Amino acid sequence: MQLYPQIVPQLEFLLSYQKIRFVATNFEKSHPSAPFCDRFLLEIPYCGKKLKWMILYNSDALHLAPDVLLPDGEEFIANLSSISMPALGQWDITNQSDLLAFILDLLSNYKEYHKCKVATVPSERVQFEFNTLCEESDASFLAEEDRVVFHLPFALPEPHQAAVVAEFRPQEDRLSSLNLDFPEHIMPFRRHITAKLPRLQQNECLANYLPQARTSLIRALNELERSRKARAAFFRCFAQHIGRPLESDTKDFRKMMFFAKDTFVFVIMSAQFPEQPPSIVLQSCTQLYTTRNEETGALERNPRTKSLSLARWNAQWTMEEMVQRVRSELVHFLKEFRAK
Repeated sequence: MQLYPQIVPQLEFLLSYQKIRFVATNFEKSHPSAPFCDRFLLEIPYCGKKLKWMILYNSDALHLAPDVLLPDGEEFIANLSSISMPALGQWDITNQSDLLAFILDLLSNYKEYHKCKVATVPSERVQFEFNTLCEESDASFLAEEDRVVFHLPFALPEPHQAAVVAEFRPQEDRLSSLNLDFPEHIMPFRRHITAKLPRLQQNECLANYLPQARTSLIRALNELERSRKARAAFFRCFAQHIGRPLESDTKDFRKMMFFAKDTFVFVIMSAQFPEQPPSIVLQSCTQLYTTRNEETGALERNPRTKSLSLARWNAQWTMEEMVQRVRSELVHFLKEFRAK
């Protein structure tokens, strides 16, 4: 579904904003005979949940600022005229940044609304934590019927982003969960990073915990970057000494696949490489086995597959030595795999 050409530059500029991962879906027309769409659903990450605001342009007056339709039950605002919205007074459909400025104004008011709500929550634990953190400029707060959420971004070196999401149960006057919020490109390494962070001790306040967690987080991110560079070097060395793979992950360098006569070979890299060796998966192109699908009962033929680990490994080896070690193990693994 296509948007009116006047709207496209504003939406593209909004979606390119780096600090917030906006997502636009559900493009619709205001009436069936309209040539293009003039409304869409905007998803905004906020305190561990997704706000879903319907952005409604007027196809008969595209020069006017759009309306915003909030979900049922949202108490935030009755109408936009009741809050401070500087971007509305300067609205220009030809200015690609105006939609972003408008949404950021609205989001700023939303944050302030929930900050005021949290300040009145009848919970000693919530109020103690809130009073120590409410002046943090990037902190966000959410007050719902049965829970309160703090979203506390870390000050990290560029381009890294991460935040602590703390959820409280006011009725029980306790912290119920503490999680980390990462960008999508970090999510595959979430388990590795969280294992490096200190635990929040019983009755420890968040203001004391956050600096410790930040130090550990920076160390874990630096380790990930060193590992990524080592994996990239391994991929380059592998291509030079063994041959270019058919497919490879050229972003995080976690996986490559190549073909050896009658077998697909997958080399899977650990986030702790070079301390931990690659693992190898062999998949036969000729040997199949039959299984029964539990849901349909139908017989299915699947390729024979085997996962293997290297018997000996030393993180102090050169890349050439590591590649040669993988190569020699592969020769042995393939011979055994084909013999069975």
